[in-house]
Amino acid sequence: MTRQIVRRLSVVMAADVAGYSALMRRAEEQTLAQLLSARTVMDGLVQSYGGRIVNSVGDSVLAEFDSVVAAFQSALHIQRAIAVAAKPFPDDQQLLFRIGLQVGEVMASGADIYGDGVNVAARVQSLAKPGGVTVSAAVFDQLRDRFQIAFEELGAQLVKNIDRPVQVYGLTQQAIVAMDEAMLQPPRARARNRRMLLVVMGMTVLIIAVVGFAAIAPRWRSDPMRSASGRSDTPLTTMSIAVPSEEGGHLAAPAARALSREINAELGKRRTTLTLFPIEADLSGAGIAALRDRARRVGARYVLARSFISDAESVRVDLRLYETRTGAQVWDSESKIDEGESEASRHEAIRKAVNDLSLALSELETRRVLAAPREGQGSTDLALRGWAAFQRGPDERNLLEARELFETALKTDPNDGRALRGAILVLGNLGDLDPRYDRNRMAFEAEVLSARAVQLDSQDAAAWRMRGYTLSRLGRHEAGVQAMARAIELAPESGIQHVGMASVMNVAGQPVAALEQLDRAERLSPELEDMISVERCESHLLLGKMPEAVHDCERASALGQNIGGAQVLLAAAYASLGDSDRAAAAKAAVLRTWPRWTVRWFREGFVNPTKERVALAEPTLFVGLRKAGMPD
Repeated sequence: MTRQIVRRLSVVMAADVAGYSALMRRAEEQTLAQLLSARTVMDGLVQSYGGRIVNSVGDSVLAEFDSVVAAFQSALHIQRAIAVAAKPFPDDQQLLFRIGLQVGEVMASGADIYGDGVNVAARVQSLAKPGGVTVSAAVFDQLRDRFQIAFEELGAQLVKNIDRPVQVYGLTQQAIVAMDEAMLQPPRARARNRRMLLVVMGMTVLIIAVVGFAAIAPRWRSDPMRSASGRSDTPLTTMSIAVPSEEGGHLAAPAARALSREINAELGKRRTTLTLFPIEADLSGAGIAALRDRARRVGARYVLARSFISDAESVRVDLRLYETRTGAQVWDSESKIDEGESEASRHEAIRKAVNDLSLALSELETRRVLAAPREGQGSTDLALRGWAAFQRGPDERNLLEARELFETALKTDPNDGRALRGAILVLGNLGDLDPRYDRNRMAFEAEVLSARAVQLDSQDAAAWRMRGYTLSRLGRHEAGVQAMARAIELAPESGIQHVGMASVMNVAGQPVAALEQLDRAERLSPELEDMISVERCESHLLLGKMPEAVHDCERASALGQNIGGAQVLLAAAYASLGDSDRAAAAKAAVLRTWPRWTVRWFREGFVNPTKERVALAEPTLFVGLRKAGMPD
């Protein structure tokens, strides 16, 4: 059944943390604590002014209102409350939001909204100063006669993905804080809710002031992620986890509190692949059942439970994942952290546990999505189907199925990052391995998609990695390296970013530098052994180290990593060593999957190759391929 699209006029609020990545680099635990605090205040204030939270991913929030006045008052109230909560922290560690408002037509599908009203709100938001509010002309026209406020006229602004100038008006944080409290009064019908909310806000500010610069996640007795209706039948979000801030009595020890915050911070780094719902810990002693109920109410499909058992020498960290609808435990992990371990070792243990959790959730959700009828599935479900097809292997049928699924997902939601990244990889693989496809056109399509991905979320390391790949493929090597450097800057502890940099450096003819990146990737993410081995194979082959190249590519093939041409590289390496039988077998494997493959076509895939690449590849890779008898 196709989901019905309803058009309506709405006031859209877009909010985003100013400088979130820099804040996380300076003090990630403290930043996460501030973010959870701010989200508690925002969710309550949006609801108290008659709005609803539409979506929240990482440090971004999208909300919808029926009234321009209510939306504006809510935005002012949010910024004042967050400014007060941020005061105890140093200026360069204060978490502040930018907020933008737009009134316009939106398309509603289920709980989500799309369309011009949403896009303009997001772009207007990006023009606000930290702690400030910006509004479009459509909003300003309805406010100027109701409020005696001196807006700053920011003029007609050209913003991304909007083909017309947008007239924008702004208020700074200083102007908002100085406003008369009476200006924030919500409608009388909500006076009781407002009084209750002020009590909660007062408690929040007091807690933050007491902890000062410490990054202890605050505990509140209100639920920070309630649905607008408060019902327990909230639709469950794909790839979503409810994450408690702390878990009551289990966290009596300071070491356990620190580990809890570190787990939450590590989960926050996966915001492009997971939807995280921060929920208040169960302090009443009701246990996991209460956590599951809370998680289900906010729309999370899973809830993470944690326990920490300490003795004189170590802390055991137990992570358990539960389905919120059935209550079944579907995954668990146990880690032991010795008291004498270094901070780096402790962090690595937490990173590995969270990475295992992320992989397990992806497998669970992929199985669930594939078991359900495709009809009526949303963009994330379709994207998961696409990735499942992509990962079945590099043959044309799988890639075309994945491409169709990613494209359908993007028609449903053009901003689905999972589908964008998948579409980019499929275009690259089709363009690399089959001469029937217009490689140049596909490369430019991928470049457009990667540009959209980084525009949608400039803090998404995976989007920058995809950008680096596509720029490198188009011969823009320096720009490709810069994009990969940005990906590493955003996620320095993620091995996949270093694998990406190695790939770009191999294409640019810098295999020694590529091997250094791969050494880092292996230290950070040994689970990426298959991908690392393919890149090592190419680096060693370009350097003329054929035995090493064979060893690496054989390992990659044994691990099932053929996407990226491991068999192509093996054919060249075997032939260079005089092993004609195995070279013939590798050649047959390539032509069995891609019968139209030729050496000339493969070489032409390197647009604008660097002189370093040409000098290394001609006497090694391409001579080896001809020796293997690959069609020229």
